[in-house]
Amino acid sequence: MIRLLLFLIAVPAWAQATGLPSAPVRDVAETHYGVTVHDPYRYMEEPDNPEAQTWAREQAALVAARLEALPARKAIYERARVLEAEQGAEVSNILRVSLDRFFYQKREPGRSPARLYERVSGQERLVLDPETFAGKSGGPALIDHYSVSPDGHYLACGISLGGSENAALYVIELASGKQNGFRIERVRWGPVNWLPDSSGFFYNQLQPLAPGASRQDVFQRSRVFLHRVDERAGDPDQAVFGSDLNEAVNIRASELPFVMTYKGCDQAFGYVTTGVSGDYAVYTCPLARINGARTPWVKIADMSD
Repeated sequence: MIRLLLFLIAVPAWAQATGLPSAPVRDVAETHYGVTVHDPYRYMEEPDNPEAQTWAREQAALVAARLEALPARKAIYERARVLEAEQGAEVSNILRVSLDRFFYQKREPGRSPARLYERVSGQERLVLDPETFAGKSGGPALIDHYSVSPDGHYLACGISLGGSENAALYVIELASGKQNGFRIERVRWGPVNWLPDSSGFFYNQLQPLAPGASRQDVFQRSRVFLHRVDERAGDPDQAVFGSDLNEAVNIRASELPFVMTYKGCDQAFGYVTTGVSGDYAVYTCPLARINGARTPWVKIADMSD
């Protein structure tokens, strides 16, 4: 809210600004179906590009200077802080695991980011503070997603650093707070889906990019893996669903695969989506027959159905 108010009062000043930082033109021309398309700022898509970074820093410095120069800024900022404090804590992502046991994220006034809490019979306790994962990254650590095992013993939690939204997955024993020794990278899409007996879970993992690979490939060819909580650290998880894995499953490189489980059901369901539409292809397989790349998936619905 504070940033929004400052933005609104700064708009007139920006409209009158002169000497704005200019971005170099580095035209990239591509021909598609006989039409040439020009993109003069393609390099802006590269976070590590020095020219893009310089332009962003100059823009940030200009905005900061103009905001500081606004006569009403300080008064509005202080009033917004008072109003924010009066609102109380923000509670989100509530998960009910039993009649009197809840998990939720809570952000107290003046504090960021949200922390994960558990409430049992009305008693609240802090389960996870993402800042303990920040280390020396220099950026904030955020809880992107979390899931509690059906038996209530384990927490699978995705933590991202520096606003990357590209979470690393950790498994924590709730009673002791101890991690099981695993750190699973590139688990952007969550939460995970637990097996009914709480012995493991399915998760989608993005592919690792090879040196020199295009950053546009980051979301290509993701796969679903099965993780067992009793595995030894260092043991690889098995890929069970995804592109170029199983002849019975037709998944394009750009499509996203997920595997879901449901309470009281002995089947696993594999879903394939484009990520931009509400259409799915659906596969199924008995949980007892999940076996890596040899899992006997059967297609029961297509995106056109």
